Amino acid sequence: MGHLDIPTLTGEDSKVAYDAMFRELGREDPDNHLEGGLRIASVWSAQNGHSSPMIDERRLELAYARIVAREREGATDPVALSSKDYARMLVVDASLQREAEKALKLDLLDRQERFSWMNPDMNDVPWVRNDTSPTVMNDFAEADLKALASGNFEDMSKNQRSNVELMLLRGASPRSPEFEAELDKAAEHEDSLQFIPMRKDVAGLTAEEFGGVVDRMAMVAPGQRPAYDARPQYNPFSIDERRDGLQTATVNAVVGGRVKNPLEQATRIALEFQQERGIPVDAEAKQQMECAVARFVSSGDRGVSPVDAAKVLIVDTAMQRVAREKLEAGAKDLRKSPSVQILEDVVGKGGYPIFTKLESEKQDTLAVAQGRFSDLTDKRGMGSAVYLAIHRSGRTVRGDTGEQLDRLAKANRVGKEPDKSWVKKSNANRDKARAAIRKLTRGPAVAQPSLFKDKGRGR
Repeated sequence: MGHLDIPTLTGEDSKVAYDAMFRELGREDPDNHLEGGLRIASVWSAQNGHSSPMIDERRLELAYARIVAREREGATDPVALSSKDYARMLVVDASLQREAEKALKLDLLDRQERFSWMNPDMNDVPWVRNDTSPTVMNDFAEADLKALASGNFEDMSKNQRSNVELMLLRGASPRSPEFEAELDKAAEHEDSLQFIPMRKDVAGLTAEEFGGVVDRMAMVAPGQRPAYDARPQYNPFSIDERRDGLQTATVNAVVGGRVKNPLEQATRIALEFQQERGIPVDAEAKQQMECAVARFVSSGDRGVSPVDAAKVLIVDTAMQRVAREKLEAGAKDLRKSPSVQILEDVVGKGGYPIFTKLESEKQDTLAVAQGRFSDLTDKRGMGSAVYLAIHRSGRTVRGDTGEQLDRLAKANRVGKEPDKSWVKKSNANRDKARAAIRKLTRGPAVAQPSLFKDKGRGR
């Protein structure tokens, strides 16, 4: 998935889709997960009042052909999708065709009224459920709407093709619990779906990982203003060489037990927060913290409280660890990683970038793992995703995670008596601390907008 664009259908793609629909109409058992997805999509359409003979069958057939063309062209990254994942993509595709046909019958004002967040009917539209605004339909020119309604997506204008492809690829990952329940209901009596073998030739991303990659790429889609600018004069992660050495002195002082200024207090809070989440203060942790401190100091943020500064350092170092864990041999599922849990608790699920080992992304993943954020590219949205994760760390976090941060801030006030043995004591009690942290509620209970001004990291 080097770019976002609608695949061009060939005669062979259409024939494969026609044959699959023919077998579906004959209720033959699906041979693979894509055919299983067609079965679920067909049942879902019937259950939701979209069972017009011929018309909806044709919509699903075109949607099926697009998936075949996308996989044939290698337009997407290797990804292991289930029948339900394919069903989601097919239903989203068909719903775009259906709603475009409705839009063509409305004048401009009626169209704006229908495709609005205020219209309750739009909450049931699959592509709206997959985190795409209903108002995008108002952005399509008449010719684009006709291409959508006819199912000939490749005939749309270039920028709109990219936008629609983004909407379709978002369908590969679950985003709406209500929609998932409907798809489960559509599949619950289809016993043949339980016996489809997984494809052995696809050792790629999970549907959830794929969804994270698509979201990143959406940040640099045509017409979007990327949040990250890699050019040296604009790069938000550039290090101020005039202050070089401050990060090492700060981390060494804190590890040595000193807390004499707000920056040292923030660093101490961040390191102890990590310890209580099961991450020891070792040489690797110190190096990661030095990189984070250098970036924070160079960002020029002023007037930020020690707790808010600590959250920036916590998110920065957690991303370094998650990227490094992903690159390690055999590292596949990071959902149980303490660093992933830290990111979810501070910036929320989906508030941080998904890292992969894909060849097209390895350079960026390695840059994060080594703390070289200023070397990030933004070809696939990684730079923007990292930037926004740090930006989101400025939110007010409450619940048990917020209480943990407040407790550490009170225990480590500026000017406290130095305790040179605090690292050794904390590392020794790490298992006990981890057991206590497991009892915390997951994720931020309440999140407020970032405290950062419209400059630097929080522009």
